[in-house]
Amino acid sequence: MYSLVLKVGPSVSALVVAHQLPDFSQRIHAAASAGFRCVEAAWLYDSELQELQSAREAAGVEVVLINTPPGDVMAGDLGLGAVPGREAEFRQGLDMAIKYAKALDCKRIHLMAGRVPVGSHRTAVAKEMEAIFVQNLTYAADILSKKEQVLESIKTVGKSVRSELSHIKLYGAEKERKS
Repeated sequence: MYSLVLKVGPSVSALVVAHQLPDFSQRIHAAASAGFRCVEAAWLYDSELQELQSAREAAGVEVVLINTPPGDVMAGDLGLGAVPGREAEFRQGLDMAIKYAKALDCKRIHLMAGRVPVGSHRTAVAKEMEAIFVQNLTYAADILSKKEQVLESIKTVGKSVRSELSHIKLYGAEKERKS
């Protein structure tokens, strides 16, 4: 018999109080004070990792999901996973996300696919963007498998990869690789 346990927590990046609590660690404490035992953290890379670790531990909450870095949000980026010509930035962001996930004991990373580049038409770049996203997902799976971590789920809707359904699951602490 299988059982499914859903963990629901607020996105401390998008809390209504975010404008009142600009410090990310304050939002983690606010979520805990409101009775949440877990949180997701979409936009956490402006905060020092040690500060986030301390806040998570002090608040006693579990971080259940983080996003890969979005790129340059001021320029309209919302992820780099499928953006043509930004593969190197995606890989750097994945490395950073893995570092943060491990430090926060977070088991899921949402790979942010991104938006259609400014000046491009969706139908003109859709196939290229999907191919790049699949390439980047394959890269991510390879990186994580070398760390004895696995790609959790790649779900598709129709024939296109949907970023909000694609996650990488990190399995606990890194184990020693067998020779």
